[in-house]
Amino acid sequence: MKQEIKYFEKGVCKIHINDPQLKDKLANWQDMRRLNIYFDKKGVCGWDYLFPAKLYNRVAQLAGLPLKKKNENRILAGQQSKVGTGENRYDFTKVNSHQTPQDASKIEGASKDTAKE
Repeated sequence: MKQEIKYFEKGVCKIHINDPQLKDKLANWQDMRRLNIYFDKKGVCGWDYLFPAKLYNRVAQLAGLPLKKKNENRILAGQQSKVGTGENRYDFTKVNSHQTPQDASKIEGASKDTAKE
């Protein structure tokens, strides 16, 4: 089998390793867990390790495999975010920590009801 990284389950990836030196480097990482050991007539010929998906690029770079590409849809969603425009239902009026309720009339976008309280 060739070296490769696959998604194992949600948030977890699996790497197949044939190189004993690479195995020794990765096995010492805290979040690495050994899954399988492969044998042939000569002895050990490969290992499977599980690791968190957040370490994908670090493991791929060390193993000399291609890095994970960013999802174009997630990039576009971040660029089109409507936070701070008043269109988001979780968009709150910005208040500085040094302001008191009496200063509510000075806050931009505060309603008159808030200013009276």
